Amino acid sequence: MFDFSVTVSCLLNIKKERIWNKISTPGIVHHYHPFCKENPVIVWNGDDSVDEIIYDNDLIYRREFTAWYDGIGYDLLIKYKENVFAEVFWHISEIDNHVNELRITLKPRLKNILPKTPRFVRWIPYYFFIRWQMKKYLAHVLRGFEIYITTGIKVKLNQFGSHRFYSKN
Repeated sequence: MFDFSVTVSCLLNIKKERIWNKISTPGIVHHYHPFCKENPVIVWNGDDSVDEIIYDNDLIYRREFTAWYDGIGYDLLIKYKENVFAEVFWHISEIDNHVNELRITLKPRLKNILPKTPRFVRWIPYYFFIRWQMKKYLAHVLRGFEIYITTGIKVKLNQFGSHRFYSKN
């Protein structure tokens, strides 16, 4: 079986507690996410938390948190119209006293993303197109997070370039 997950990480010269405080704060995703224009919170209660990401192109995904590891990270589902599009895992790892790695892993549910594509060929558009778009997306999110956490400055929409899935074209 194929592993369709995509992982992107960054090293931050910032204390683990500070990173955790930012990624676990409700409603601030649009401060560091370069394709998110709004981040309304539905419920914020640890592993029962729910919020939405409203993208630049007005697409709305719901994030439903499934596990919450205080000080370490969380797991969540990305939903679009009740279909689970992906599982996402945010994790902070301490490299040494002053350096921490923030890692995001995305595991897409191809049957929901490409429902009309026959199962045996779903890997083709995934490996040749979707995977690269997801890597670019996650890299831009982490780049925005690094800027926001180090400077306190909110990133602009499409600050690092547009995205085929989430930007107005």
